[in-house]
Amino acid sequence: MNPHLRIEIWGTRHHLYYSLIMELWSGDGVLKYEGFEQAIGVRVIADEKFDVEIEVQHPFGFGVLLLSGREDLTIKVPNVEHPIDVYLRLASGSLTEDGTMIFSPKRSPIWTHTTQSLVRGRASLANFSGFEIGAYSRARIQLNASGWDLTIIPVIEELLCHPQPKNTAERVVTHQLEFRRSDDSLFAPDEMRRFLESLGQFFSFCHGRWIGMTFVEGMRADGSSEFQAWGMSRIGGLSTPDSFVDRHHLECMVQLYPMFVTKMLDEAWAETISSVVYWLRRSELDGAGVDGGIILIQAALERFAWHVLVRDRGAISDEGFKSLTAADQMRLMLNAMRIPRTVPEGLEGLVRFAKAAGGIDAPEAFTRVRNRIVHPPKPKAKKAIFPYYDTYRLGRWYAELCVLSCCGYTGKYSSRVRKDQWVGQIEDVPWTSQL
Repeated sequence: MNPHLRIEIWGTRHHLYYSLIMELWSGDGVLKYEGFEQAIGVRVIADEKFDVEIEVQHPFGFGVLLLSGREDLTIKVPNVEHPIDVYLRLASGSLTEDGTMIFSPKRSPIWTHTTQSLVRGRASLANFSGFEIGAYSRARIQLNASGWDLTIIPVIEELLCHPQPKNTAERVVTHQLEFRRSDDSLFAPDEMRRFLESLGQFFSFCHGRWIGMTFVEGMRADGSSEFQAWGMSRIGGLSTPDSFVDRHHLECMVQLYPMFVTKMLDEAWAETISSVVYWLRRSELDGAGVDGGIILIQAALERFAWHVLVRDRGAISDEGFKSLTAADQMRLMLNAMRIPRTVPEGLEGLVRFAKAAGGIDAPEAFTRVRNRIVHPPKPKAKKAIFPYYDTYRLGRWYAELCVLSCCGYTGKYSSRVRKDQWVGQIEDVPWTSQL
C-alpha cells in the first residue's frame, strides 16, 4: 500500500472547507446490477474517519438517476475476490457534462486477494486511548506468542508508515502494529487475517470498547505491499479504558496476551470468547442502558457456561444443561472457573437485596433481577427495590473473570465491584488464593 493524501477544498470565498482524502488503490473495475454491466475507472479512497469509499468518474449521459436507491449494485475490482456490494451515496455532474459518483461499500473492511506468501505485516490501531501515562506512554511494547512477534508502537513516538488523515473527535490512530513470524518464516494471507482478528478481540477486551484496525497490509520480502484491508474494522467511541486493565497498569494486558492468543487458536474457545467480548461490548451503557445491558450479559454468561460445562469439560449433557435454571447454570460455571459466588461487599445495593431475599447467592440475585426485567411481575408479589446498576456491574465482572480464568491468567486486575475503587488500584484475581 502506497497511499497518498489529497486535500479537497470547497465553499465560497468567505467560507472555505477542506477534507483530507487518502487514495488506497486505483484501476479498472466493473459496475454491475441486474441487466447492466459497465467497465469503469475506480479510485478506492479513505476519508478522514478512515471509512472506505469508491469514487467513479462517470461519462456524459450516464444514467445516474437509475442507480439511486438500488439495492443490487456491485463493483468488481481485480484484486478483491468477491464483488463489493455498494450503494450510491453521492453523485455530481449533469446530462451535459461528465461527473463523479461516490459509492459506499456495505461491508468493512474489504480484504484484497493474493496467493503470495508474506514475510511481515503492519496495521494501525484506532481509539486504543487512555494508556498515555507512565512507562508505556512512549515505549515500544514487544509481545510474543504462538509463533508471532508483535510490536506495538505509540504514534507519538514516530510517524506512521503512511500519511495520516485528519483525526476526528470520534476516531484517532493511537498505535501502529508491526508483526512477523518469530522464526522469520513466510505466512499465508489467511494466517495473517486470523491473527489480526484475534488481536482485534484482544485489544477490545483489554480496553473495554471496540478497538478498530485500519491501514492493514502484508508485505513480501522485497518490501512491496501484497495483501491489504481497506477500511476500518468494528470500532467504538473514543474513551478512557473500562476493563480489567487499569490505565496505570498496562502490564496486566502484556501478561494476558500470550495466554489469550494461545486460547484463541482453539476454534471452539475462539468462538466462545469472541461471543463474550461481543456481548460485553454490546452491553455498554451508552448503547443498551442498564436494563438492556443485564439482559445481554446474561446471554454472554449462559453461552460461556454451556461451552465450559457441556463442550469443554463434558460435565453435563446438553439436555441436562437446558434443564437447569439460569442460576444453577451460572453456579456450576463459576465453580468450574473458581470464581466466587457470594455477592461482593462493594455492591451494597445487591447485598441488601440478597439479604432481604433470604441470603441468596450472587447467581440467584443476578437472575432474579434479570427475570424482573424480562418477565411481568406476579400479581401478589411483594414489592422490592431491584438494584439494577449493581447487578449490571456484577455481570460484567463475572464475564471478564470468566475470560481471564479460562486463559489461565493469575496476575493483577482492576475490580469492578470494589467499594471506593480508584484509578491505579489493582488486586489479585480471586482464584490465586486457591492455587
